[in-house]
Amino acid sequence: SMLTGHHHGAPQPIGCCLPLGVLAAYVGDHQLDDDSTVSGAASRHPHAGALQPMQPSLLGMRARFLGAKPIWPLYQLVPERAFARLAHLLPPVTFRTVRCGVSDAPVGHVALAFIYVQGAQQLLAEVSLLARDALEALQRLCLAEALPRGGYVVECADGYILAAFPRPADALAWGLACRRALREYEGWDPELLQHPLCAPVFAE
Repeated sequence: SMLTGHHHGAPQPIGCCLPLGVLAAYVGDHQLDDDSTVSGAASRHPHAGALQPMQPSLLGMRARFLGAKPIWPLYQLVPERAFARLAHLLPPVTFRTVRCGVSDAPVGHVALAFIYVQGAQQLLAEVSLLARDALEALQRLCLAEALPRGGYVVECADGYILAAFPRPADALAWGLACRRALREYEGWDPELLQHPLCAPVFAE
């Protein structure tokens, strides 16, 4: 069974409706459309029958937006005893994958990289709405750069993003791509840029 966010109903904790012995494995953030199959797909492995999907369920969660389509976090319901076989399942069929899930995270020797916005908490306290919009834009831009480089976002909150990559070169490429994307982004609010912590700095 696949759990997803839904724009109707109040938010609920992820474990509120799970039966004993069943885990909800995060399978990424996705944009959905009419052709999306959130109930899952066939198994990657012919002997993974214990993980065959059932009917989808809906879970009230807050969605983010990328363009006109909302971004939903999706969770695959897996029996606890079969959790190690999650990687045998094909990913859900969706309009677009925005953030990869736990089964796609790099393993073994990985390279970690992070982004930290200095003064983020002060900005949220002083110019809350402007800061929140700017930090959400930062997250959206940086997450988009992580996915094509095999990056798994370990943590993403306010002005902090921690990601794991298969190779150091991928982590470095992500950092450079994020810097370029943030510099080219034209959606920063002029009022926010007047704040001392957000004033543009030019170097020759």
